[in-house]
Amino acid sequence: MSGTQPFDGSLQEDDPLLPGSAGMSESSSQRIKRVSYSAGSHVQVIFQMYGSILPQVLPFCLSNVAWTVFVDVLRKKGIVDLTFQSSVGHSFMGIMVSFLVVTRSRISYNRFMEIRRHLGEAYRSCRELIQFTCIYTLTNESAEAKIWRQEVAYLTILMLRVTMDALHWSSTQKSLWEDLPEEIQPLPQEHHVRRVRQYLHGPRTLVDENFRAPVLLSYNLREKIMRHEEPLGYKLPVNEYRDLLHFVTSFVTAFHGFRVLVFTPYPFPLVQMTRIFLFFWVYSLPLVLLCQLESLGDTILLIFFMTFGFLGIEYVSMTLDDPFGDDPNDFDDAGMAEIVYEDIYAFLYKCDGADVAIALRDRIVKRYQQGSALDNYRKDVRQDRFWTRTV
Repeated sequence: MSGTQPFDGSLQEDDPLLPGSAGMSESSSQRIKRVSYSAGSHVQVIFQMYGSILPQVLPFCLSNVAWTVFVDVLRKKGIVDLTFQSSVGHSFMGIMVSFLVVTRSRISYNRFMEIRRHLGEAYRSCRELIQFTCIYTLTNESAEAKIWRQEVAYLTILMLRVTMDALHWSSTQKSLWEDLPEEIQPLPQEHHVRRVRQYLHGPRTLVDENFRAPVLLSYNLREKIMRHEEPLGYKLPVNEYRDLLHFVTSFVTAFHGFRVLVFTPYPFPLVQMTRIFLFFWVYSLPLVLLCQLESLGDTILLIFFMTFGFLGIEYVSMTLDDPFGDDPNDFDDAGMAEIVYEDIYAFLYKCDGADVAIALRDRIVKRYQQGSALDNYRKDVRQDRFWTRTV
C-alpha cells in the first residue's frame, strides 16, 4: 500500500456536499429527514405528526362530520329527508370498497418494498465494484493504476448520481414528462449528438432521455473496466474482470427494476374505480347511520373515525406509490447515495492514500457545483469525447 497522509478535515466553505455551506447543492439541501418512531410507545405513535397522513385526511373527516350535521338538520326541520331507509345496499357496497382499498394498499406496499430492494442492490453493487477493483489490483502501486482506479470510482459515482437524479426528477417533475428535449441547434451537422438523433425511431420525451442517461454511463464504466491492461501493465484474470463487470450488471438490473416500476404505475382504471366507490361510500355513510343511530353524537363519532380509516388507508397507498420525491415518507435516496460516495472515498484512501481519495472527492464537488447530475449529463453528451472510444 502506498504511504498515506492524514486528512486534516479542512474543507472549503462553499463545499456543496456540506450542510449549511454557501455552495450547498440543491439535492443536499433537500435531504429528507427520516421518519423515526418507537414502536413500543403508543403515545408517540398516535400523536406524532411528522410523517403522519392525519393532516391530509383530517379535512375530509371534518367535512363529513359537517355533512352529517347538515343532513340531520334538514331532516329534523322537515325540509328534506336524505337518509337511506335500508342499509342493505350500502353494506354490500362497503364490502366492495373494503376489497378495493385493501387490495390497493397491498399492491402499493409491495411496490414500495420492491423499490427499496432495488435501491439496496444499486448501492451494494457500487460499493462492491470499487472494493473489488481495489482488492484485485492492490499490489499495483503505479501512478497509472491509481489513475485507473480513481477513474472507475469516478464513473461509478456519476452513474449512481444520475440514476438518483432521474428517479427524483420522475417524481417531482411529472408535469414535464411528455415535454420534448430542447433542440440542439448550435451544434454542427456532423456532431455526434445530431447524428445519434437521426437514428431515433420517433420523438423522445424528457423522461425518456433522462432514463437513458444511466444506460449510457454504464457503458462508459464497462469500457473503462475492460481497458485496464494498459494502466495496470497486465491483463486481469478473466474471473476478476468478469466480477467487476458483474457488479455493473447488477446495478443496471436494479436500474431496469426502477424503470419498470416508474413507467408502470398502479393501473389508472383501478385507481379511478377505487376512488369513486370510496368517496361515494364514505360520504353516503351519514345517510345510513342517521337512520340507524338515535344519538347524533354517536353518529358523528363513527363518521369521523370511519372516514379517517378508509381515506387514511387510501392516502397511505398514495404515499407508497411514489417514494422518490421530497415527502417525509419518501426514500432519502440522494442521502443514501452520498453515503456510498463516502464509502468509495474510504476504499480509495485505504488502497491509494489520502491524495487520491481527496482528488476524487474534489472532482465530485466540481460536478455538484456545475449543476444537477442530469444537467451535467446533458452537457457531457454535447462533447465529442463522450461519443468516442477511450484510448
